[in-house]
Amino acid sequence: MTTTTQGQIDRQIESAALSAGIIDVDALKLADHSLVTTNAAGQVEGIEKMLAQLKRSKPHLFKKHFRHMTAEERRDGLAALRVAGSRRPPAPSKHARDMTDTEYQAAKAAIGLRHTSSAFSRRD
Repeated sequence: MTTTTQGQIDRQIESAALSAGIIDVDALKLADHSLVTTNAAGQVEGIEKMLAQLKRSKPHLFKKHFRHMTAEERRDGLAALRVAGSRRPPAPSKHARDMTDTEYQAAKAAIGLRHTSSAFSRRD
């Protein structure tokens, strides 16, 4: 009969959680550890049950593999990636003080600025 230390149990839980796709192992503090026990042979049991319960109650703590997503989740996720990648406009090739009024207005429009306060003039 081998005895399993708490450190060994914690490492097994952490390993299983990472395999299950947990985002942050610190979230394991929210799991019901009373479900994890050791049998007479010293083997750890109940880790899968504990993780399944945590995944059901707090699914946002786990990554979702692309192939397990619905078509809508895939579409929304890809759209969010496209938007996140396109949020920053390209850097202007000229400094605002070196632009003509037309170039300056076009650069403002490109980044979504419509009005600027007269207190913040580009020609200060």
